[in-house]
Amino acid sequence: LKPQLHSIHASLKLNKEVTASNVAILKTLLDDICNQMKQKDALFDLLFNRLVYTGSYYDGLRTKNADEFDINLVLNLPFEKDEFTVSDGCPGYVCYEVSPAAEQRLLREGDVKWVPLLLKWIDAKKKTLVPDRVKRWLQSVFDRFLQTYVVPSGSCSAVDKIQPSQHGPAKTFYIILKNGLQIDVDLVPVIEFCYPSWPKGIQKKGWMANMFSKDCNWFLIPKPPTPNSHMWRLHFPNMEKKLIKDYGCVKPIIRLLKAIRDSYKWNLSSYSLKTFVMSQLVENYDVQYWHPDNQGMLFVRVLDRLGHALVQPGPAIPYLFHPELDLVETVTRVTRDNIGGRIKRIVRKLRLFPDQCCELVLKDQWKGQAPSDNVVGDVVSDDFRNVASNDVVRDVLSNDVVEVETNDVEDAALSDEAPLTQSSGRAWKCCVIL
Repeated sequence: LKPQLHSIHASLKLNKEVTASNVAILKTLLDDICNQMKQKDALFDLLFNRLVYTGSYYDGLRTKNADEFDINLVLNLPFEKDEFTVSDGCPGYVCYEVSPAAEQRLLREGDVKWVPLLLKWIDAKKKTLVPDRVKRWLQSVFDRFLQTYVVPSGSCSAVDKIQPSQHGPAKTFYIILKNGLQIDVDLVPVIEFCYPSWPKGIQKKGWMANMFSKDCNWFLIPKPPTPNSHMWRLHFPNMEKKLIKDYGCVKPIIRLLKAIRDSYKWNLSSYSLKTFVMSQLVENYDVQYWHPDNQGMLFVRVLDRLGHALVQPGPAIPYLFHPELDLVETVTRVTRDNIGGRIKRIVRKLRLFPDQCCELVLKDQWKGQAPSDNVVGDVVSDDFRNVASNDVVRDVLSNDVVEVETNDVEDAALSDEAPLTQSSGRAWKCCVIL
């Protein structure tokens, strides 16, 4: 699969010129906006700590266009260590509880310009910091500021306007460029905790042992499990970034999964796909296993396992830090089964016809010609033959009936119970003597 995967990655490569321009515009704008907001809003000035650039671009996982960015706005809450408690909620979530003593201290010592606004974030009965109230505050401050904001010149001269919105836990805004393109930015207010502080419900794993203390910082993001919930989602971006950094073909495989997801419009988030690959990495934490030369074999294997995970009962993609949380719990059973079935057929094609990899992964985006339907002889690619000593060969050389499809229209009509006829588009897997 090496030549085909090389072609796919080439088609997914970021445009360096556009990327550099977008990144420069983003950083200049955000720095300017935050500096001016600090001058105009007392509470923002008190709480603003720094911006942390996260997401697919900064993790090295972005494909095609660097036009979507995730930015964590770190809040520095004015509570002393003994004035708040982080307690377990449901899997993957916690509550941030503020003591009555903290409220009384702020009323005595704090500035009247911001104390009443901050205390509105706290539920009067439960004494918990309510994530939706924090989001609404940032949205209100940001929208009010943008009404009179003037885009600076220089690197931002290509910007036409900034259009605000709201999406999930983030304050979303669109940087509309004069050439008609736009940059999507998700600005998420987060609360940071520094190691050795650690959430009680999260078990420390062996793969975390070699990480520096700064990589073990963790965050709370205002993404409650249900509307009106007081729980905050746990977030470990530094650990995730460190886990996949410079680890063979891990990042390329994540990019391939995102590409095939986009091609078939599967209802799977980028984070869930990244998490699935990270779970495979933790399961086989061996740099030789993830060697770049094994990319073709491992891509097919990981894709196959993803398909099996989606169709099985129970959690399909467990959260890496709390396996009881399923990252696709909002995806319906019918959708999971449909995606899993499609993946099963794609994997079968990849194993029979590896030279069709580009068409299978990129689908309509690939303009190459399909090879002949008449394939004779050994259909197992060199990627599989080179790893004949491990269990992937058993995957490839099983006795299962393999579905060979020459047209995507046939997908719905074909099933494992269909009779084996020439017109059914199905064939027996070729036997290979190793």
